[in-house]
Amino acid sequence: SLLQEKMEADGFTLVNKGKNKKKHKTKRTTIIDNVSRDPIDVAKVITKIDIAVNDLKNSIFFTDISSNLKNLDVKCKAFWCFGLGHVGDCITARFQFALLILLKDVLGLKNDKVFLCDPIFYEEEIEIIKTYNFNVATENIECMLECSIPTFLFLPHCPKQLSNNLLYSNWSPSSLINLVIFSNSFNNIVERTPTKVLAQNASYIVDAIDNDLVTEIPVTNSFKFNDVFNDLAIHTLSGVDKMNSEFWKSVKPVYDLCDTEFIMKS
Repeated sequence: SLLQEKMEADGFTLVNKGKNKKKHKTKRTTIIDNVSRDPIDVAKVITKIDIAVNDLKNSIFFTDISSNLKNLDVKCKAFWCFGLGHVGDCITARFQFALLILLKDVLGLKNDKVFLCDPIFYEEEIEIIKTYNFNVATENIECMLECSIPTFLFLPHCPKQLSNNLLYSNWSPSSLINLVIFSNSFNNIVERTPTKVLAQNASYIVDAIDNDLVTEIPVTNSFKFNDVFNDLAIHTLSGVDKMNSEFWKSVKPVYDLCDTEFIMKS
């Protein structure tokens, strides 16, 4: 596809290592089928996004996160966002998209270097996103994305499996250091999740934390709506040279099909 060609030209590879042969049907709580729904008024949503951008631009929250990003050692060359949700009818997703628009400018990136991927986007939402000249990946790639260039990855309140897949897809000394991950706090995931669940759903996050490969910059949740940007942190990865070759041997994660929050490829 055109998008795949653009991704490869921009330094990204979809990771299909060790595909699982069995396909399982799973019930989902997130509705991604074309059930009957009211059409989304594209122009009205874009107006609301513009208001959200202005709201955020003048907030202490945005000022703080901007200064954190400007102090990073990594100069990101691309921006990926996974799991944004329904930007057409969800206030949380709309503000997160507004933040994406602002962060792209802080990082000094052109719009065509921004990619969004969420299997639940409606057609009108893809239209809205494309109005900003961003790229939309419609295939559910489950965050299996190998980044050969420094990349900013925004995973707003996404299931831990997505962050875990991202680490797995870049589990080498040369790729891991390309990641700047703005997602739920890795430290909080490790502290708040039972060991058995971590072993199943977040083993790469645990390995990265346990071996001090992650620098986590907390993001203070000072925005007026306290459930839009809560529990987020910026993560950079370093110290990879101290790890031996045995450490970098990787096995594709296999997840519990009962976890309905994580939308697998159908």
